[in-house]
Amino acid sequence: TVSASDGGSFGGNLGVGGTLAVTGVPTFTGRSVHSGGITIANDGQIGSVGDADAMAISSSGVVTFSQTPVGAGGLVKLLSATISSAVSEYDIDSTYINSTYDDYILQFNFKCATDNTTLRMRTIVGGTPQTGTIHAYEGASTSGSVYISSNAFDQYVMSVYGQGNATGESIFGRIHLQNVNDTTFPFFWSGFTMANNQHGNPEGSIFTGALTTGNVDKVVNGLRFFYASGNIASGAVKLYGIVK
Repeated sequence: TVSASDGGSFGGNLGVGGTLAVTGVPTFTGRSVHSGGITIANDGQIGSVGDADAMAISSSGVVTFSQTPVGAGGLVKLLSATISSAVSEYDIDSTYINSTYDDYILQFNFKCATDNTTLRMRTIVGGTPQTGTIHAYEGASTSGSVYISSNAFDQYVMSVYGQGNATGESIFGRIHLQNVNDTTFPFFWSGFTMANNQHGNPEGSIFTGALTTGNVDKVVNGLRFFYASGNIASGAVKLYGIVK
C-alpha cells in the first residue's frame, strides 16, 4: 500500500482499469507507450525541457513548429509574396536563397504590362544581378516542335512564345533550383511554364538552365525576374526550401 498523505512507490507494475487523473506533473523515466493515441487540450503544446512549445496544436488542429523541421526531403515554405502594383523587376534575395538549403522549389505567376513579351530571369551572385553571358538554357514547346536555346546569354528566357497582357492572360511556372551553393557543379534549374499568348491561348514550355561551365565557382544567392519589355504588372511568388 501507498500512504494517501505521504505518497510512496510501487515496486511492480500498476494496472488501472478506470480513468487515471493526475493533477501534478507526471514524470516518466522510460518510454511512454499509448496504444490509443494522445490528445492534448485545445491550443496545447508539445515540447522538450529546453523548448516547451516546440509544437503547438490549435483547437482546429493546425500544427505550428517553433523550429524548422529536420528531415531530408521535406519542404519548408520560405516566401509567399504578392506583387500588387507594377514593378520593373522582382528580386528574391539572399534572405531566402542562401546556405541554409542547397535546393529549392519555386512557384510563380506573373502578368505583364506589355503585350506579346516574354518573362526573363537572371541569377544574383553576391547580391548583384549577373548581366554577363554566363546563362545557358534550352526550352521546348509542349504543343509543337519549337525550340529556343543559348549557350551563353545574359539572362534566361522563361517561355517559348510571347505572353499576352489582357484580362486572364499571364504566365505560371514551377521550377526546381539545384546546386545554389555548390562550387563543383554549376547552378542548375529545370521546370515548366504555361503562358497565355496575346490571343488568350495556353502555351506550355519545358525548360532547363544553368550557369556556364566557366562559372561553376559562383554561389547563387538570389534571382531577378523581369520582362523583355515593359513592367511586371502583378504577380505572386512562393519559394520552398528542400531540407538537406
